[in-house]
Amino acid sequence: MIEHSIYTTFKLLSKLPNKNLIYFESFHGKQYSDNPKALYEYLTEHSDAQLIWGVKKGYEHIFQQHNVPYVTKFSMKWFLAMPRAKAWVINTRTPDWLYKSPRTTYLQTWHGTPLKKIGLDISNVKMLGKILKITKMALKKKANVGISSVT
Repeated sequence: MIEHSIYTTFKLLSKLPNKNLIYFESFHGKQYSDNPKALYEYLTEHSDAQLIWGVKKGYEHIFQQHNVPYVTKFSMKWFLAMPRAKAWVINTRTPDWLYKSPRTTYLQTWHGTPLKKIGLDISNVKMLGKILKITKMALKKKANVGISSVT
């Protein structure tokens, strides 16, 4: 029920895009690290975009120490930021119930090697409650890819 409410709220708020906002998140809002941090630091020097981090409640001190602008996940400010952002830079998988507008660019910065199977390359999904067909459909939807264009 709550997941459906979040999905609906994101879908409605995404109709009011902020074309200057880029949303960052690292390890589910628990860290200021990894590829999102590197891209954030580059953009602070080379862009006039508004940059904001999504932070899990209880982890705000990390972002305060680095003087990094953030919104606490599931707060009112988060609801006004994430669904309206022109881009998301995130290094973990987002839940299927988190609506992403077709106007939002989602830069998924999972790290790994070209030898590692990830995302749509996985032939057998080993996540509780997930099956391959449903997982592929969800990934295609988030990537704005037609169902028939990826096997």
